[in-house]
Amino acid sequence: MGNGLEEYKKLTTQLEVDELVTTLDTVFQEKDSLTNIDVILTVIKYVVSHHQVMPKSVILKLNWFFAHSLIGFSQLIKFGSDIDAKQSEQLIYIEYVTQFLKSSTTYLQNYLIECTENRTKELILKRTFTGSTVFNFVKGKLNPLEYIELLNNQLVFALDKLDSRSGDFHKYLGNYIASLCDFHNIFAPDVILSKTFLINQERLETLSLLMKKTSEYTSYKIGIKYLLPYLDKVCSDTNAQLVHHILGTLGIGKLILVQDIFRLNSFTLQKIIFAILDSKKIDSVMNFLLMKFHSIEYESDKNTCQLIVTILKNHLNDSGKIKVCHSDQFLNAITKRLSDQDKIIRERSMYIAKIASNHKIDYESDFTIDIGKSIAHDNYEVPESDWSLILNSDNSNVNTNSSDTNISTSTHALEALNLDDSDDEEDEEGDQLKYVFLKDLTAALENKSQRGLTNILKNTVKLVRQKKLFRSEVAYYAGAMIRNIVILNNDLDEKQFEELRVNALVSILVVVPEKIDELWKMLFTAELSLQQRLSLLLSVSMSARELRGYDDKQILKPQFDFPTSMLPWDRRQENNRIEEIDDNGSDNTSGGKVLWKSSKLTKNTEEINNRFREYASKFFYPLANGWLNGIDLGTFDKLFKTYYLSTLKTVYNCAYPVHGFEDMTTTMDTILQDAVNNNIPLELQ
Repeated sequence: MGNGLEEYKKLTTQLEVDELVTTLDTVFQEKDSLTNIDVILTVIKYVVSHHQVMPKSVILKLNWFFAHSLIGFSQLIKFGSDIDAKQSEQLIYIEYVTQFLKSSTTYLQNYLIECTENRTKELILKRTFTGSTVFNFVKGKLNPLEYIELLNNQLVFALDKLDSRSGDFHKYLGNYIASLCDFHNIFAPDVILSKTFLINQERLETLSLLMKKTSEYTSYKIGIKYLLPYLDKVCSDTNAQLVHHILGTLGIGKLILVQDIFRLNSFTLQKIIFAILDSKKIDSVMNFLLMKFHSIEYESDKNTCQLIVTILKNHLNDSGKIKVCHSDQFLNAITKRLSDQDKIIRERSMYIAKIASNHKIDYESDFTIDIGKSIAHDNYEVPESDWSLILNSDNSNVNTNSSDTNISTSTHALEALNLDDSDDEEDEEGDQLKYVFLKDLTAALENKSQRGLTNILKNTVKLVRQKKLFRSEVAYYAGAMIRNIVILNNDLDEKQFEELRVNALVSILVVVPEKIDELWKMLFTAELSLQQRLSLLLSVSMSARELRGYDDKQILKPQFDFPTSMLPWDRRQENNRIEEIDDNGSDNTSGGKVLWKSSKLTKNTEEINNRFREYASKFFYPLANGWLNGIDLGTFDKLFKTYYLSTLKTVYNCAYPVHGFEDMTTTMDTILQDAVNNNIPLELQ
């Protein structure tokens, strides 16, 4: 140990500021001080612990030291984390680390240089910064987005000095970018791509260089796992040529796998990717599409057919089309699809057959499959102004892969309803059917073929809400009513059927919320259609909101004077009414009795209206466990999970505040992460 390094022992004693600065200068001038564990721990324990009363000159010395010593900074985090969180001393270290992250601009560059000299330090770098060690230590001071912004500032500084660095530096920087995206796979790619790389041609070429220097797996992560989902959100016809240029520059055509293309929502982006693929990959994509074409996946069939038409029109010559047209795979698919009961499936099939045969099939129909403008394959000189199109894109070309199976829009937004009986079916004597007893209503639901279903559902809403004070009676019939309402089918195509089904279920759940168990039995054990499942989920959402105190206009809430106003002693006489006045004694009424009421004794309206708290667990955990146990609805899986997740989020939001909400939050975070990992949209389109 050099003589200068021995000076570190003075730091354990009380020193004047000038002497402290001199001692730090002497110690830090020794290169070994950056890796000597005794020096590092002494600085952490005796200098950093007093940083709050230190002058700026000392803080600058400390920042320089930790910005040049990855081992030193990692030890600082470990030392601070080992202090009991209940002790105020830990806060001292948290405050120092936070200011260090915000004020220092060179530490990432310096740490990457250390990695080039000692490869084992790359693991320390990843574990410390992108493995959540630092973030968990300062998370009370920084949220994830703020933390990512700070690390991105370091990245920008390192990029500005890139020309003078070795190839190993490029490799470690590329690895760091991938691990930073791993840290938060939603926020990090958005920040890094929109603010650092997709801003001009020079930065795009830098990203291309970094991807070439890293391993193929790391390049795949950056380009396919993180870049494509970002472009999937912003890609549109307006910036299509720019996106084509970006993907071509980064060599995405060589990295992408066939299945990656079908995880995207933007049809425009899928077309762009086709434009950068070689003929061999186009053939592989076509084979995959023909398998989907044959299996008739209703949810994604529209997108499948659009992609097939795109390849036939833009990427195959006449001989290529004939080869497809005469293949057994294509012919078997056409034969199967032409026997499908859905007209739109048959129309798409014949249109594609006509295109594949170069219009040699004589089939008269106005039906077409629109694929929009083709993507030019030429080299694209990007004007400087065009880069803003990536940031300011209004994505109007997102393909939600919705099916043409006429799933009612009521599963997303209920139409306005009323309980006017003018359109209801009449009975044999010409009078509109009315129900007075729940027993008769339940029997009508069980014998649903006799009368118009919308009439029965309207009467369910009326009668159940009218009997809201007779909960035991409603509870007795609730199970049978729920089961029969859920399995109803709108065979006669009655208007507003789904809206009324949802309203009927909500009216029952609002009166007897404990009967939610009956709904869960139907959801998880009964053989239901997709429409029945979606209506069931929507009724759960809307009933949770009403129980929580929200007034949704789409939900019918008829008001009745039954039973109390029928009793003479329950009618308030004008001369006996009680007027309420506030604490300041003002009274704008004359006559009557006055009741003084303190506002402190008045319950919060929100508390009065919140009936959901008691039942929050019954609503939330069966739904959550259903997701965690696994859901598989085949071709409708993604669509159903999107609505399922929306329902779960509604129930979760309505639950607050409730005992155990922290546990609900942990469960919800797990589910949201699983949804992101499986490309399930977090919001309804």
